[in-house]
Amino acid sequence: MKDIFIQKRMLCIKILIVILLSSVFAVFCFHISKSSGVSTLQIDKKLSYICVTINKNDSLWSIAKKYEDRYDGSFDDFITEIKRCNGLKSNTIYAGRQIVIPVVIYNEKISTAVR
Repeated sequence: MKDIFIQKRMLCIKILIVILLSSVFAVFCFHISKSSGVSTLQIDKKLSYICVTINKNDSLWSIAKKYEDRYDGSFDDFITEIKRCNGLKSNTIYAGRQIVIPVVIYNEKISTAVR
């Protein structure tokens, strides 16, 4: 019984030592990266809009499909956002009219952490 108690106590001490060493290592790595001038890539994104003229045989779905790679979200969210931007209550659109398409513009910046 006494041996089991000692083994459990030793296990707890070993776990605490591993946690302490891991914490010290993490702090050390963070300090090194901040003081050594490590470059990081920061990507800013902005929402912008494109005005598209609706052609004959266009549908809300087909227009969204053309621009889906320029939107940061699911396809269903994209269609919902197009409808919201244009005040549409249904998916019906008419040839000759214009529709606003929300698109995301990415702006990449490289920053260097220098001390």
